[in-house]
Formats: sequence, structure tokens, C-alpha cells
Amino acid sequence: MARLDPGLQAERTAIAWTRTAACCLANGVLFIPRYLRDRTDLAVLLLVAMAFALAAVTFVTARRRRRTLTRPERPGPVSARPLVTVAAGNALFGVLFLLDLLAHQP
Repeated sequence: MARLDPGLQAERTAIAWTRTAACCLANGVLFIPRYLRDRTDLAVLLLVAMAFALAAVTFVTARRRRRTLTRPERPGPVSARPLVTVAAGNALFGVLFLLDLLAHQP
């Protein structure tokens, strides 16, 4: 049986977290033209701010997790709090996005 390279887990984790942060950032960027069109819509501004905040939290969580995985000693149990925070934030963002879409249907 082939031995697994311990560095690959850290690399895969970093790539997955970076991809998630990029998706959060892209969601915020997609809302910017809509905000620029109608500057009076506070909900859109809040969605942009929330998407950028989610991207920042995801990026920081990714850096911490990668640092933990690249240490020479075996990592101990990891708190689920960062994952729960990012998941709950993305779920809330999705619900708010859908509500905003429904509110602005022609």
C-alpha cells in the first residue's frame, strides 16, 4: 500500500478554502453593478458587504487551517466553529440573496 504524502492534505485543504473564499468574493463583486445603478437600495449594499466579510473570514480560516496542517507534529482535534461560521454565513447570504431577487422581480 502506498504511503500518503502528509503535505498533500494541507494543499488540498488550502485549495478548497481558497476556492470558497473566491466564490464569496465573486458574489460580492456581482452585486456591485446593481448597487451602482440604484444607490438608494441599502439591502444590496448590505449584501455586498456581507459577501466581502464572508470572503475575508473564509480566507483567514483557510490560512489558519493550512498553518495547522503544515506543522511537523500531528494536528489535534480542530474546532468546528470556523466551519460552522462560514457555512451559516453562506446560508444566510443565500437566503438574503433569494429574498432580494424575489423583491426585485418585474
